[in-house]
Amino acid sequence: MLNRQLMSLAGRANRFLRQVAMLDWAYDTFGMTALDRVERCKRVIEEAIEVGQAGGVFEEEVHRLVSYVYARPTGKLPREIGGLGIALLALAHFANIDAEAEEIREFERVLSLPTEHFRNRQNEKAAAGVAGKVVLP
Repeated sequence: MLNRQLMSLAGRANRFLRQVAMLDWAYDTFGMTALDRVERCKRVIEEAIEVGQAGGVFEEEVHRLVSYVYARPTGKLPREIGGLGIALLALAHFANIDAEAEEIREFERVLSLPTEHFRNRQNEKAAAGVAGKVVLP
């Protein structure tokens, strides 16, 4: 377990260290739920939908995209993560947003908030049936 100061320094150092630090933070915050592959994927989907919503995509378009994607063969996770990453970079450049700066800003914002804030949000999502409940070790 990394302490928050080390995590913040790691976040500024490079993306791989942020990646390691974020999963460590997620485990400390959400427990075993953070180590569930489907749960991690659902959180990525949630964030992607929020990006679409912020960018003006209508809910009906999201539903059509879900149907389109799930009608096709399942991809491989590493390649799909790469595709997600390059799509995000292209969107950020188009929107004149520094993706890395925003990633670091969000990383530091998350670390600055109390753990209970995120545990409560996760349990609210669990109560709504869209996430796993916090399961601390």
